[in-house]
Amino acid sequence: MMENAVGERRSEVVEAVRDLPGWLLDDDAMKLYELAYSSAGPILDVGTYRGKSAILMASALRDAGRAGPVVSLDVDPNAVRAAAALAADRAVSDRIALVRGTAEQLFRAVPDLRPSLVFLDGDHSRRGVA
Repeated sequence: MMENAVGERRSEVVEAVRDLPGWLLDDDAMKLYELAYSSAGPILDVGTYRGKSAILMASALRDAGRAGPVVSLDVDPNAVRAAAALAADRAVSDRIALVRGTAEQLFRAVPDLRPSLVFLDGDHSRRGVA
């Protein structure tokens, strides 16, 4: 019975983020929600864009009763600002730490960060991945 309630909630959250800018397919969003729901946190989201995946994962942490946070990282200041506004609209900004910079800079600033889940969806170029 509990599993069914989680599945229903997962479907509701995926539906709720469907209209947000981004390229997350519904099946991928369902799996990402499930992984985040099962995660102890914190979660690292590399590649914020407009916050769709971060909002989805923050919603999963909220639904699981976990504080998180989702640390969402992007080099684009416009992406970080847009994600902050959308996270506030979706009432999950308290579970998302939006960070502007590179992964190297993040781990230099917070060397003890040990994410339990990493969603790598940033720059897909060879240089960016390196």
